[in-house]
Amino acid sequence: MTGNLRLKEYRGQYTFLSMLRNVKLNFGPVANADTHPLEQVYLFRIFEALSKWEQFYNYNFYIISANSEWSYELDKKSIVLYMSNEDHVLPSKLEKALMVFTPYCPLGAQCPQNCFAIPLGYNGALEEKEFIPIEKRTYDVFFSGNMYKRRLPFWAGVQFFSFKTKIKMESADKHHLQFNRSFTGGMSSSQYSDILMNSKIALVPEGYKSNISFRFFEAAKYGTVIITKKLYDYWFFREFPGVEVDSWLNVGKYIRQLLTQPDLLETYQKKILGYYNTYCQEGVVAQFIIEKISIKTFR
Repeated sequence: MTGNLRLKEYRGQYTFLSMLRNVKLNFGPVANADTHPLEQVYLFRIFEALSKWEQFYNYNFYIISANSEWSYELDKKSIVLYMSNEDHVLPSKLEKALMVFTPYCPLGAQCPQNCFAIPLGYNGALEEKEFIPIEKRTYDVFFSGNMYKRRLPFWAGVQFFSFKTKIKMESADKHHLQFNRSFTGGMSSSQYSDILMNSKIALVPEGYKSNISFRFFEAAKYGTVIITKKLYDYWFFREFPGVEVDSWLNVGKYIRQLLTQPDLLETYQKKILGYYNTYCQEGVVAQFIIEKISIKTFR
């Protein structure tokens, strides 16, 4: 799909959200074809499902970005989807809402009783691709992402893996590992989508402030086996069928264990696809929101 067609699609999805009479947003549509829509496509599909709920118009929904100003008067009919708060902090005025749903729910005892975690989902620039079975994928392991302080241990682990690959005189032709200077700065969304769909393993390090990242859900959606750092205790992470590491320094051990067992890789792929459809797909998230609201209202 060309940039102009994608921009038209993004703006149409934003228009759908903004035209729902009980939904308010504190951010505008995507500005141009090169701007990543981030959560907007995922949110659009969640609200496509939510809007079919017979009780939908009994509530006022607010989709709020922590990166933009807002001054809504919230009450016990207010349902807030709070996005982009990568520090896992919620403003106190959200306590007035009936419920708050956020990918970055405060951790541990800090989480308010009216707040529930939901999957972040994929960056909306991720393209729909024809599915490739794991045994037919070209790349063994893939990472392309920004480099910053929180990722220094990850960078060291990747460098150590690459060094050992050279020492053992193993081929690195099937490894696509690159560090960039900015978010989405390494390649186009089309290139990223192509390589991710054509990769057996995706390395998913921490984000800039949080361990939550688009990359996790993008890889799961594509059926790419995930190696990641220890995940938060959110409901949708508890059944994650991938590899969680305590330290990135030994990531090479896990990569080699997977690559030397094709049957295990195939099993992981089937499990990760099932996991995504069971816990992360937009209709599932919409149903989770509906169930939480219904339980709260019934009480």
